[in-house]
Amino acid sequence: MLFKIAEIVNLKNEELMSYESSRKAQWDFDNSIAYAEKKALIKGREEGFHEAKLSSVKSMILESNFSDEQIAKFLDISLEFVQKNRAELNK
Repeated sequence: MLFKIAEIVNLKNEELMSYESSRKAQWDFDNSIAYAEKKALIKGREEGFHEAKLSSVKSMILESNFSDEQIAKFLDISLEFVQKNRAELNK
């Protein structure tokens, strides 16, 4: 690490500017990757949450005598979501 610092200190002005530019580009790249990973994780969680709700709704529709209103209340989801899925299951 100390050797690396010594190398940087001894760079000429143009070389130093080039080095700093390449470091900034690397930081930008690293930050872009981190941002993309975070967004993908959030999207994956949202999709997983949606799939879990969908699975729960379908199970409750098919395996119980609960009304759409009761299912919506139990699962804390919209009545429209339950009704839409019941209609799809009844096709």
